[in-house]
Amino acid sequence: MSESLKFYRTLYDAEWTRRDEIRQAIALPAGVLTILAGVLVFYARSYSFPDVWTSIIFLLGYGAGLVAFGAGVYMLARSLSGPRYLRIPWPSQIRDFEEKLGEYYDGKEGGAELARIEWERHLIDRYVDAANRNSENNARVGEYLYKANRAVVLTIIAAAITAVPVVVDQRASNSAPQRIEIINSEVLYREGRDQPGVREAVEQPGAAAGYPQANHQSDTATAAGGDETVPPTEYRDSHGDASATDEARR
Repeated sequence: MSESLKFYRTLYDAEWTRRDEIRQAIALPAGVLTILAGVLVFYARSYSFPDVWTSIIFLLGYGAGLVAFGAGVYMLARSLSGPRYLRIPWPSQIRDFEEKLGEYYDGKEGGAELARIEWERHLIDRYVDAANRNSENNARVGEYLYKANRAVVLTIIAAAITAVPVVVDQRASNSAPQRIEIINSEVLYREGRDQPGVREAVEQPGAAAGYPQANHQSDTATAAGGDETVPPTEYRDSHGDASATDEARR
C-alpha cells in the first residue's frame, strides 16, 4: 500500500470518527432542552398574574424563553437529519474491480504493476469523494449543534429571569390567609340534626355520652327532721298525692 493511499484512508476514517463525536455531543443539549420544557410548563401552570409589572416581566421572559427553546429544538433536529454520509464501495465490489483489472492487464508487460497502480488510484478516488462529502456533513452538523447550544444558553437565561416573578407569586400565594365561607349555615345545621344519632345527641346530650337518663321529671321528698332528700320511685298522680310506695318509705 502506497503512502498516498494510507493518507487518504486516514482522512476518510477521521471524518467517521468526527461524525460519532458529534452525535454523542447532541445528547447533552437534548437532555437540557427536555428539562427546560418541564420548567416552562411549570411556569405557565403556576403563575397567576397578580399585578401588571411582574406580569410584564413574566411575559417578556417567558416569550423569549419559548422562542429560544423553539430555535434550540429546530437546530437540534437539523443536526440529526442532515444529508447522508458517503462510504467507499463494499469490499466485494473492490475485490471484483481488482480482479477485472488483473484480467485486463494479464499478458501485458508490467501488467501486474499497472493493475496495482490502477486499483490504488481507483480506491484513492473513492476515499477522496467520501471524505469530502463527510467533511461537509460534519461541518454542517457541527454548525447546527453550535446554534442549538447557543439557543439552550439563551433559554436558560430567559428561564432564570422568568423565575423571579414566579417565585414572588408563589411566596405571596402561600403566605396569604385563606378565606373559608359557609353558605346557608342554618340549612346545614338543620340537615345535620336530622342525621341518625345526631338529633338524639342534641336533644339528650347525656345519652349520647352513655350516661343513664331519667324518663320523666323527678320529685324530691324531704325526710322529716333532716336535710336528706329522697328521690321518689313512683310518679305523683294528677291530684298531687304521693304513691303508696312513697308513703311506705317515709
